[in-house]
Amino acid sequence: MERSKSKVFISYSRKDNPLLESFFPFKNTLERDGLVVVWTDREIQTGQQWRKEIKKALNEANTAILFISQTFLASEFIYNEELPPLLHAHLQRGLTILPVFVSPFDEDAAKIPFQDPDTQEKKIIDLASFQGYATPDHTLEHRTSLEQKGIFRDLAKRIRELSTQRPPDDPPSPPITDLLPGLRMLPVPGGVFTMGNDQGEFKDEKPAHHVELSPFHLAETPVTNQQYRLFLEANPNYQKPEYSMDERFSNDQQPVVGVDWNDANKFCTWLSQKSSGKKFFLPTEAQWEYAARGMDGRRFPWGNDDPTPRHACFGLDWETGKPALVGQYPAGRGPFGHLDLAGNIWEWCRDVWDADAYKKRASLLVKDPLVTVGERGWCSVRGGSWVGPASSLRADDRGGGGAGSRCVNLGFRLAAPYSLFA
Repeated sequence: MERSKSKVFISYSRKDNPLLESFFPFKNTLERDGLVVVWTDREIQTGQQWRKEIKKALNEANTAILFISQTFLASEFIYNEELPPLLHAHLQRGLTILPVFVSPFDEDAAKIPFQDPDTQEKKIIDLASFQGYATPDHTLEHRTSLEQKGIFRDLAKRIRELSTQRPPDDPPSPPITDLLPGLRMLPVPGGVFTMGNDQGEFKDEKPAHHVELSPFHLAETPVTNQQYRLFLEANPNYQKPEYSMDERFSNDQQPVVGVDWNDANKFCTWLSQKSSGKKFFLPTEAQWEYAARGMDGRRFPWGNDDPTPRHACFGLDWETGKPALVGQYPAGRGPFGHLDLAGNIWEWCRDVWDADAYKKRASLLVKDPLVTVGERGWCSVRGGSWVGPASSLRADDRGGGGAGSRCVNLGFRLAAPYSLFA
């Protein structure tokens, strides 16, 4: 069945029309190629009820471009009529928000009070925190005409990517549940995403760069003690995890901890052999970040809101705290359905640790990157943990650990090729 076109809603102030006109040649080619329908209030015909037409377009959109300026933020109609349904759609059904920072603005005014109409929960959503085009400090107005066209080219490229990644009419592949108790392998669609963060706290997160990934499957939660115990029963001479006799860390449904990088890989090899040819492995750093960050460059798996105890297990005391049972934080669910990607435990990735990996590939569009050369004896870890701070829960936060480390807050989850379960 032919897929429906991706529908893009543009929210803007009429006073910013000149810059919007510069984007229209890029918009027109996207529409001509049959990929998207791009809607602005210019589409309203004489005799149509403009409020009704805007509401309809808002409800149908799966991507929203916000041309942010001080006049945009000062518009009562945008503030009261357009932003609330767009933000609700972003939180409830994953509408992608792409801000374009047009001209200098009061950044406090970009922090929008929002009350969820379903739950009545009140929160502040900072439009300046979304990954966008230009920056709040170096807006389009600061750029040359050539630089502006380059930004609009990148925006059009992103819309094109989203239109091919989003499968609105295709039902998701069923999770795999029969290989280990509680194991659910969820599909992650392929595509191009932005990895890293130019405004990140650490140098190893920079520069932000595009990465292309093939589709793959990723386990909904980390490997549990119950699942790992089946591996030990099949391999009785293999070393047990550290802390396996400590009641704080031995519940069947807690994530297994105290396993090093080699332990995690041997578990993958065992399960692959047990599964009649199905291949399991640790996710690469790129796969892990994509699963946590999605197509819209969010800060955390659940979106851009700061972490709370509803979202993840973090910030507990080293002496008295412990990992939560897996899957206990549905509010922290990621863009493709995964749980516990932030907090609870750091997770081993397949890559060798290299703090400069992003710099080495920044000028290239690399497909399915895997770092195999880096700091000797160290491998990448992701996700933060039950004892870590909120800052380590960011989807783009990186970490490395000695391959032989068996820490109380370090475990792993499974990945698999898409084709084996499609």
